[in-house]
Amino acid sequence: MSHDIVAIHVPNRAEKAAEVQKVLGEHAAAIKTRLGLHDAEHNSGVIIIELLPSHSNEAFVADFKKKLEAVGAEVQTVCFKH
Repeated sequence: MSHDIVAIHVPNRAEKAAEVQKVLGEHAAAIKTRLGLHDAEHNSGVIIIELLPSHSNEAFVADFKKKLEAVGAEVQTVCFKH
């Protein structure tokens, strides 16, 4: 059992938001929790995703990260195993 957290930084939110949202929509079935934080002053945002346990595996996380980075997002992941 693990908790996989994906932190997504969207640096030019006005240009990148739609592309990031498309990737998130394609992976919606894997998302348990989503928290979006935006910084209007700097035109950026951070999205915190908690994946469902059924999608908490290295291959899925790596693919998800790769797709987000392909549209210009910066991605960090954290995995809590127990």
